[in-house]
Amino acid sequence: MTPPATVAALQAAMAASETTEWLEGLEPFNTEAQKISELPPAASKKAFFVEIGGGYGHQCINLAKKYPGLERRLIFQDLPEVVNKLPPIDGVRIMAHSLFEKQIIRGSRFYYLRQVLRNWPDDEVIKILQNIAANMSHRSRILIDDIVLPDSHAPWQATLADMLLMIGVGTKERSRKKWESLAERAGLRIEQVHSYVKAGCPAVVVLALK
Repeated sequence: MTPPATVAALQAAMAASETTEWLEGLEPFNTEAQKISELPPAASKKAFFVEIGGGYGHQCINLAKKYPGLERRLIFQDLPEVVNKLPPIDGVRIMAHSLFEKQIIRGSRFYYLRQVLRNWPDDEVIKILQNIAANMSHRSRILIDDIVLPDSHAPWQATLADMLLMIGVGTKERSRKKWESLAERAGLRIEQVHSYVKAGCPAVVVLALK
């Protein structure tokens, strides 16, 4: 079991980066979210967005506000010691789930990880991705919201984050080539890389089944 102090520290880090800038210009996510949001209440409630290891479910909360019609199609997953302390979130299903277990939601349109994989070494990242891929459909996509380093001349914000990761958890930020390699080894492919802020190099890496 993860030590409570470690869980608390991770939650605080997540809370510091709960912005929705990643949504700006990300297609087909926004178009599909809007279409589903406009469906009648009696329509299918198949999962649309699964936020995995998201601290307090920040992105599910933000999406529920932006697209009210996604109610009950938004799912937040984290460890039992995290979700058991959370209050109910309007319109969001909360589930206990470990990254290192097979994904329990089959065929969601999107599976989202924000600043999660950067905390794990390559072999563990591959296992995490394979666990999600095991229940993806051909339309499912994994959204990795993380740092994507350029091959050279990385901004100081990104290099600082890289140093802090190395000191704190012994991992490193990754370049596009590195993300491509990890995706390949997990049986996935990169469909697009959506950069949304120049400073710090945050981007959404969109993965699909091969």
